[in-house]
Amino acid sequence: MNQRQQRIIIISGIILILVIFGASFFFATRSSNSNNATYTTHEYIDPASGDQVIDTTGKTPENGGSTTYTPTYYGMDELYNRGFSQDQVTAVRTFLNQYTTQQLEAGKTKIEKISLERETIAHTIDKDSGMSIYTLHLLINLSVAYTLTISSDGINPAKYALYAGSTATGTPVLQQ
Repeated sequence: MNQRQQRIIIISGIILILVIFGASFFFATRSSNSNNATYTTHEYIDPASGDQVIDTTGKTPENGGSTTYTPTYYGMDELYNRGFSQDQVTAVRTFLNQYTTQQLEAGKTKIEKISLERETIAHTIDKDSGMSIYTLHLLINLSVAYTLTISSDGINPAKYALYAGSTATGTPVLQQ
């Protein structure tokens, strides 16, 4: 066998190996990306918060790294616009998460979405105690109205009370 034939055999072997690796890579990535699931995207404006929402059916929603059940929140960025700190917004979410977990453990309807009605945020100062009181109207799962009050004297931790309905009257369903 002369040198030219040896080179042709070596080059042919290298080409054959590259074709085999390329084909196996193509089919491996193709099969891992297709799990026979179909996804549809639905875009809408959340009626309470005004946030744009993109729902993809058939996909699990992001949970921000949380291992416990937490709903998706809409409109909470308005609290930053009203002067709330990151820690205060986190405390509001933590309080609401307690309620959603309580409802789930009681076998009630799973709370998937909590929307803050941006235009209804009210801030008052109690004349007698000097307490700063925020009243927030929430819409749970796009249909059930709740009212959250946050009271603070600026020194002690804030007090939270969640009421069923669109007013902060009666006995709170959860307070802290």
